[in-house]
Amino acid sequence: MDKHDINDYNELIDRSMNIEWYWDVINKDLGLEWFKDYTKILDISNGKPWARWFSDGICNITYNCLDKHLSNKPAYICINESREEQIIT
Repeated sequence: MDKHDINDYNELIDRSMNIEWYWDVINKDLGLEWFKDYTKILDISNGKPWARWFSDGICNITYNCLDKHLSNKPAYICINESREEQIIT
């Protein structure tokens, strides 16, 4: 909360009422990577039932949750009966 100059929980609740600010901050604080940047956080120009979140943006949640954290880390290590080790990334 210090990062956003918020002093207490109630102030956080108040600030979170600004939906565009809140979700932009969450997106940036989580370090989500977008393949194409969004142009608007929330578009309700066609009415709330047809709300569009992160308009025009392209994001792959699997990439953000898994792939970008893996690099060349082992997925598993196999040691056979001859004690030979095989590392699969």
